[in-house]
Amino acid sequence: IITTVKSGLLIVDQHLAHKRVLYEKYLKEIENNTEASQQELFPQHISLNHNDASLLKEILPDLEKIGFRIQPMNNQTFVINGTPADSKSNDAVALLEKILDMYKTNLVDLKLDKKLNLACSLASQLAIKSGHTLNPIEMQDMVDRLFGCAVSEVSPDGKKIYTILNVNELKTRLS
Repeated sequence: IITTVKSGLLIVDQHLAHKRVLYEKYLKEIENNTEASQQELFPQHISLNHNDASLLKEILPDLEKIGFRIQPMNNQTFVINGTPADSKSNDAVALLEKILDMYKTNLVDLKLDKKLNLACSLASQLAIKSGHTLNPIEMQDMVDRLFGCAVSEVSPDGKKIYTILNVNELKTRLS
């Protein structure tokens, strides 16, 4: 996303911006227990290995706070009855598997606590992808939502979200 600001041009990585917006949203939902769930028309079953099943059971209360509706069938099989309302994925099983994989990666790489890790993992999976075309209204909304965040400079995993090319820098480059 490129837009003008008083001092020059603001260049925003839309994927990282959306990741930050969703991350802060999910953190608030986990802390305030304000979930919105989208019920599955046809509940999906997921079978996990022992370690992933244990991990899912451990984070299940927080997953429910952000909109997942998951019921254990036995020690390693679960039924997904609902997903977060803003999830655009039709494949709840794939979404949950990706979240669990990202969660495990974040445990090792970022050493985040449980709630921060879950919010980061979910935001990573549900953020719009790089290259996805946004219309001008969506771009403006994304920029507005980004600067409404408590931390707007970096993504949850520490990557820089935007840069500003000031007017003097632009003049120098164009001369």
